[in-house]
Amino acid sequence: MVERNQTSGEVEYVLFHKGTEWLVTTGSNHTDRELETKDVQKSKEVCPKPYSSSFWRMKDIESHWERIILRSWVTDDKDTRLYREHDLTALLPVNTMLEKLSQLGYDELSNTIIFSGTVPTLEGFVYG
Repeated sequence: MVERNQTSGEVEYVLFHKGTEWLVTTGSNHTDRELETKDVQKSKEVCPKPYSSSFWRMKDIESHWERIILRSWVTDDKDTRLYREHDLTALLPVNTMLEKLSQLGYDELSNTIIFSGTVPTLEGFVYG
């Protein structure tokens, strides 16, 4: 549930470190686009962050990582249509992200959830 209509979803890969290995799923860092023009952090905080309860083990999918496609649809007063679609080459690779976190001092990541950032929209922001 969101407070205003000027929000939109984002499709992302989501990493979860369960203590011994990385797991991967999909999620949305839903954002209040009106509030984003004033306060990006707050625009993220006021919206839910849903993610799938089905996970893959990273080591089972990393060999075909760049062929994985993220896509999402939007429903508004026009219809339901494809909103975002791209393979994972559009996003920062997992190893690069983890290296950057390590450089910032984040080495112990057990029980950590990381949203990757989203792939581009196909037609600009659409509120749905």
